Amino acid sequence: APDRGDVGEDPDPEHHHDAGGELTADAELIRHELLRSGLATVTERVETEHTFASAIRDFAPDVVLSDHSLGSFDAQLALSLLRSIRPTTPLMLVTGSINSETTVACIRAGVEDLVLKENLSPLAASITKAVQLRRPLDKRIESSIPQSRQYLITPQGNTR
Repeated sequence: APDRGDVGEDPDPEHHHDAGGELTADAELIRHELLRSGLATVTERVETEHTFASAIRDFAPDVVLSDHSLGSFDAQLALSLLRSIRPTTPLMLVTGSINSETTVACIRAGVEDLVLKENLSPLAASITKAVQLRRPLDKRIESSIPQSRQYLITPQGNTR
């Protein structure tokens, strides 16, 4: 995946995909905070389990931001899908309110961090830290995969 964690102005401010039409107020506030903090971002907003799974595969984000409760599609399901498709990609909750029991359960389940919507100022630093912690893990995983050529044998005996 391209590195979307470079500091600076968003290189393509119109490259913000929005599955639901106009960006919601929350998504716009988050985007504004990240730009204000100097974190260049390329985002894709999704609203369903299907579009989330597709985005994780195709968009390959460096980090996933999720609200805790999204109706039938919540952060727990998002985390489960994320771990099955891209196990090292961090998921962070950006939520309005959450009780302490749910917070502990989310962190134990593997949520990287939690930021409250009414105080988004720690978000950019938290994203940067999560991405930096992930990179060495990604490199270890990549280096453990054998670098070999694969050949497909057709019934006629040709190799590709």
